[in-house]
Amino acid sequence: MHQRVRGLSLTGKIALVVLSLIPIYYISYQIQLADLAWLPRWPTSRVDTTTFAHQWLETELLDPFDRTPIRAYCASSSWRPNLIFNVPSPIGGFGNIRARLLDFVFFAIEAGAAIVLPGMIIRSEVDIHDIWSGSHGNFSFMFDEDHFIRSMADACPQMRIHKLWEVERAVTTVEGIYPPRSRRVDIGGEACSWAASSEQLDRWLSDRDVDNNTLTMINVDHTIWEVDTLSLPEGFRENFPMVLRTSLETRRYAGLVMANLASKHELDIKASDELHQEAFYGAHLRTESDTVAAGWFLPPTELEYGVDFTAQTDAYLAHATQNRLQAMYVATGNETEFDRFVEKAANYVPPIEILSKWTLLNSSDAEALSKLHWDQQALVDYEVMMKCSVFGGFAKSSFSFGIAVARNAWLEGHGRPIGHAWRMKEIDPHVAYDDGLSRILGRNQLNEEKCPRGCWP
Repeated sequence: MHQRVRGLSLTGKIALVVLSLIPIYYISYQIQLADLAWLPRWPTSRVDTTTFAHQWLETELLDPFDRTPIRAYCASSSWRPNLIFNVPSPIGGFGNIRARLLDFVFFAIEAGAAIVLPGMIIRSEVDIHDIWSGSHGNFSFMFDEDHFIRSMADACPQMRIHKLWEVERAVTTVEGIYPPRSRRVDIGGEACSWAASSEQLDRWLSDRDVDNNTLTMINVDHTIWEVDTLSLPEGFRENFPMVLRTSLETRRYAGLVMANLASKHELDIKASDELHQEAFYGAHLRTESDTVAAGWFLPPTELEYGVDFTAQTDAYLAHATQNRLQAMYVATGNETEFDRFVEKAANYVPPIEILSKWTLLNSSDAEALSKLHWDQQALVDYEVMMKCSVFGGFAKSSFSFGIAVARNAWLEGHGRPIGHAWRMKEIDPHVAYDDGLSRILGRNQLNEEKCPRGCWP
């Protein structure tokens, strides 16, 4: 062998060396591919942003909408043609407002009443902790009015929906606030049936000498998570919340955010995906000034545990790494803490890219979005994180729980029911919920008590 090599020309020797190295490089390349197999698969071409955004908005997490269960429920109610329910300006952020309006419309269906299209109190822009003294906002401040009216007319044709200005001069308004009877059978120990709720309403109206032949409006107290949604007929729980859709304007921004995420970062995201798997992590970083004012970060107790910036970001980074996701979409109204998170994640091993609606929108769209109210901007985050690969949220936030419960309904709809998600605190006292698709950090007695059965998907 050595005699042959020594007899070769220089060119032959080089060729022999190259040939001997080919198997080594091939084996090395295969090993690298195996190590990187868990990373997102890059598409072979860039997406068309406008087309992607339009298609993305046509697909929702719990598609397709099925009106049949709602129609059946409405048909079984005894309708009162002269009774109108009105809910005077519910308060809170998007998570609270959405939950309160769904409770309100449900109670109206059971009462057989028409409704006044609800409005809401708009949070102060000077002090975001002040959710009580702001101005009045109409339904379209957060929600798609046309979609709601059209969906309810199709799914529950017995219910009439009025604008307040259309009826306030033509109706008799009863003094006082009607308190709907809780439909929760798991809190307080007293079972509450549909019949019991109807009897309570009959007594309340009778005590106020309400004439059934007179067009009458009553103000209804706003509740949150007072319906035992798990006891409702199959299909109703998943489809009824779909009549409430975030406003078309904010959904448009969400579509652009996702189109840019798919294009600029080349993640394997399809516009028609109900949920984007193996693509990006969604984190709700809840450390704004109102959380401090509300005492969310006071010393922990057995039932209350606020998770500060360090604990939240540590947990989100670890969770993303555990799920082999290297891109993280962060929802936060605190720009300073977002910048801190970007720096922290860049030094993480392996580094994780931190993104937001502001980094993903072009300058003109970002400027236009910045002119909207703080709570309207949050709707963009809600739409994006509903479909993220893995979600991390905060136990004291109804916004986080609403996302997690909806995503859990997606799991159930795909034959993957998760019964142990609410028992995670028995394993880790700092985790309130984990179904493998969404994890909620910290502890909050009210949300943990009411959400398992009362939170609408």
